[in-house]
Amino acid sequence: HEEAAGRSYASLLQYHRPPDSSTCMAEIERDLGRTLPGVKGPCGETDYFATKTGQNKLRNVLAAFAAYTPTVGYCQSMNFV
Repeated sequence: HEEAAGRSYASLLQYHRPPDSSTCMAEIERDLGRTLPGVKGPCGETDYFATKTGQNKLRNVLAAFAAYTPTVGYCQSMNFV
């Protein structure tokens, strides 16, 4: 399938994924809760990636990367890179 049109982070977040890419987003959602439990956030928040803010930020980065590299998409453990 076709690569994302824009290359900026903001444009990648707006990228409309083809219907067959729903598996990619499902995998991201599944892994969000397993990311670095107990790790403090940038302002000292406990368990940052368990918070809605932390998960939203991580989701955005992973979705943008998947849009930027559609041949790779998302694979398990990218949330730790």
